[in-house]
Amino acid sequence: MQTTEKNQTPDHGTCTTPTALYVVLFATILQSVMSFISLASFAGFFWRQSAVLAQTYTVQQRASWVVTALWAIVALVVAIAMVRRRERARTVYAGAGAVTIAAWFALLPWPLAVVGAVPIAWTVAVLYRTSTNRYFADTPSGAATCRARVAQTLFAFSTALLYATYLGTFLGHGWMHDQFGGRPPLYHFVAWLVILVTALIIASRGARAWTLGVALMVFVVALAAAMIGFVPYTALLVHAMGPHYQAYEILWGPMFLGMAVLAFVAWLALRTAKGWWRRQEPPPHGKMPDFG
Repeated sequence: MQTTEKNQTPDHGTCTTPTALYVVLFATILQSVMSFISLASFAGFFWRQSAVLAQTYTVQQRASWVVTALWAIVALVVAIAMVRRRERARTVYAGAGAVTIAAWFALLPWPLAVVGAVPIAWTVAVLYRTSTNRYFADTPSGAATCRARVAQTLFAFSTALLYATYLGTFLGHGWMHDQFGGRPPLYHFVAWLVILVTALIIASRGARAWTLGVALMVFVVALAAAMIGFVPYTALLVHAMGPHYQAYEILWGPMFLGMAVLAFVAWLALRTAKGWWRRQEPPPHGKMPDFG
């Protein structure tokens, strides 16, 4: 991200883009990395207990894991390419996404295929907005400073830590929960807050509010996509998926409350970055911070 002068507010285009584009791209990167880690963790367990799990999971289910792993890799690569303004990457994303969705519908019960398709379809819709075409046509305005790169890295790490800690706290199992090592999750939340504050201090003053808003909104979008994935496992829908699936209820109320609070903070930070209290028009699109 290119830093701005101390008393300038970074420009982020119109009220919905390119901020929305950055959010979906970074959320895609976050989810791809986390999905791949989860699948790798489960694959290790599967390798040790292959005989037992082979009787528990159908061939279609195991094939769907392979499809999901391949999609996580493709989505990660093309999302990074789009952050670097490689326009052909969005065509690859849309094509690979369509193939992945078709494979899910062929291998999985329809509720699981539908919830898997929702984030992909929403991302494709953002990628093909008119203003996104302008983003790919723009020329990056310069290399990021060392200070900006350090701040970006800390913001990214804090978002990933919050995502893993939040899900690990409410799910109570899996590698995200095992990371606590028997300690209360509070320690991880404190670590997230310390890293976030450090990132804010390092970031240039003009970029702090916008970058904070994007970082929190990436978490919100990624968490929303993860929560959608649990909808088919509710008692209301699990019967539609057949005898190989069991109901699994998450704490919808507390999870949604925390997500809503952080979504409000993210919205407030993004509006603050725009100087909404001055009732001014958005600056020209060309001065947008460059994440390339």
